Amino acid sequence: MRESESTMEETKATMSVRTMRDLLGLGKTESYWLIKKGYFETTVFDKKLRVCVDSFEEWYDNQSRYRKVNGPAPLSAGDSTMTVAEMSKELGISCSTARFLVRDRKLIKYRIANGLMIIDRADYERWYRSQFSYHKTLGEPPGQAYPASMSAHEMCDLLGIPLNNTGYALIRRHLFDSFMVDGQHRIDTASFERWYRKQSHYKKVERSE
Repeated sequence: MRESESTMEETKATMSVRTMRDLLGLGKTESYWLIKKGYFETTVFDKKLRVCVDSFEEWYDNQSRYRKVNGPAPLSAGDSTMTVAEMSKELGISCSTARFLVRDRKLIKYRIANGLMIIDRADYERWYRSQFSYHKTLGEPPGQAYPASMSAHEMCDLLGIPLNNTGYALIRRHLFDSFMVDGQHRIDTASFERWYRKQSHYKKVERSE
């Protein structure tokens, strides 16, 4: 192969740091930070540092932090995974609270990729459906893994009774079905309505619209 052809093949297999930077819409400092971290292979050609295209594309498809300015999203950015930052936004909570739930309380499994906490969306959805403390800003309500229910506070508000005495007394008497989630009583709505219709002592509070 002639020298010019060899040079052409070399440049096709690599790209300049500036090209990589423009591709991701990064500043100079962050682009060299990626190189320093060794996320993809580099080489020196004609006394200039160049990024190996195949290695770069492999790294790109296995991370979710960076997006090409004009080009496809990385393969790992599909619906199967999400970052803890994306979780916090979806639930309308702070990133520190989301990290606490995932890392400290270990409610959802996670892995670290390119400095980001990545969780499996299926695991996240299973956790979401099994709890009532956190609500998505948009989308279905939590607790879908259980029958329709209300909290002990909601039941007491509905009947206009105090929780600490009367409310807990009703629950302890097993007049209707209840279950515990995260240490909190949940009242089965259908069971409660059946009990309510059979008794006359308690009346639902009428609320003006």
